[in-house]
Amino acid sequence: MKTFACNGEWRGRKITASVLVLDQGIRVDLYGGDLPHIGAVSAVSCDKRLETILFPGHREAVLSESWAASLNRQTGMPVAVTAGIHYDGVTREDIEEIVKVTEEMRKQVMEKISLL
Repeated sequence: MKTFACNGEWRGRKITASVLVLDQGIRVDLYGGDLPHIGAVSAVSCDKRLETILFPGHREAVLSESWAASLNRQTGMPVAVTAGIHYDGVTREDIEEIVKVTEEMRKQVMEKISLL
C-alpha cells in the first residue's frame, strides 16, 4: 500500500488529490477551494463499468468520472474517486480553469503511479 498527495492551486487556494494505491485498486480524494467536501463519487471496476453518485446541487461528477476512467485505463485496476471542490462565486470560465488545474494534477498523479 502506498499513499501520496498531489497539490494544485487556483487563485491562491489549494486543491489536493490524496491518493491511496492498494495491491488491487486505487482511491483518490480530490478536494479543495473555499469549502472542501464530497460532491460526487465515481468508481470504475475491472470490467470498465463506471458508476457515479452525484449529490444534489453538486457538479463534481465531471471530475470524479474523468479521474476514475483515466486511472483505470492506465492501470487496469478498480478505481474510486471522491471529488468536492468549491469556490464561492465562480463563473463558467473559472470552472474551466479549475478543471485545467485538476487535469494537470491528474497527469502528475498518473506519472507517480507509473513509478510505483
